[in-house]
Amino acid sequence: MPKKVMKEIQRICRNFLWSWSDAESKKASVAWESMCLPKNCGGLNLKDLTVWNKSAVIKHCWALAMKQDRLWIKWIHVYYVKNKDFWSMDIPEGLTWSLRKVWASREILTDVGGPDQFVHVGKSSIHKMYKHLRQQGSSVIWKRIICNSKASPKATFVAWLALQNRLATKDRLVKWNLQIEKCCYSKAVWNGVLARIGEAYSGSNWQDVCHWAAKKSRSKRSRAKVCSCAFTETVYAIWLQRNAKIFRNTLDQSEVVISRMLFHIACRSDDRMKVFIQ
Repeated sequence: MPKKVMKEIQRICRNFLWSWSDAESKKASVAWESMCLPKNCGGLNLKDLTVWNKSAVIKHCWALAMKQDRLWIKWIHVYYVKNKDFWSMDIPEGLTWSLRKVWASREILTDVGGPDQFVHVGKSSIHKMYKHLRQQGSSVIWKRIICNSKASPKATFVAWLALQNRLATKDRLVKWNLQIEKCCYSKAVWNGVLARIGEAYSGSNWQDVCHWAAKKSRSKRSRAKVCSCAFTETVYAIWLQRNAKIFRNTLDQSEVVISRMLFHIACRSDDRMKVFIQ
């Protein structure tokens, strides 16, 4: 697939994600390359089409090298390879641009010591090659908050942005030299949620709360699942109230927000989890 086509497809996907439209353009809060990282590295495990296409091309290269029983491969060997060593021969003249790309991908396979490590059940695996070629990142401690979340998809996405420090929170606004009044609304909501689920921990700052939620997300116990879900839904609920205050100058009472949030958590919980929701 031409690189221009792949970039256009990714542009449409990126614009739809951040602007809900394939035509409008909006500055992305997180780089597309970071979103393509595995979830355990803080990404969303989206497909990087450029890398995926390269992996597919390499599979064609493997097919040519293995002389698979296919008509187009037999034809190429008869007219271009002509009993030469596929790995060391020069790129033949007269090839189409797509076949030249296939031939050029030999270097990738030779650099990693051959194609055997990417073969599964006798066939070249595009998935294995993609995992090898894509950008690698370091593991994050909060990965299971996103991966194992029982919260709604919107809440999980907003919590993911918050964990990436990509929301326009007060700490970030202060760094931009904007004067922000101190607000106790978020703390009141968070403490109220913890009280309703029977947890005494509140945390002194955002980092402590994130570490607490990350620790809870690693457990399979029902109470821990409720705590992890409550963290995600609380971040989303506070973010909605922040937007309502800024853009509409309205703010719901903390008890209303807490009750609404716990109802959403209960709707997405199993019977064992509902025991811990008051």
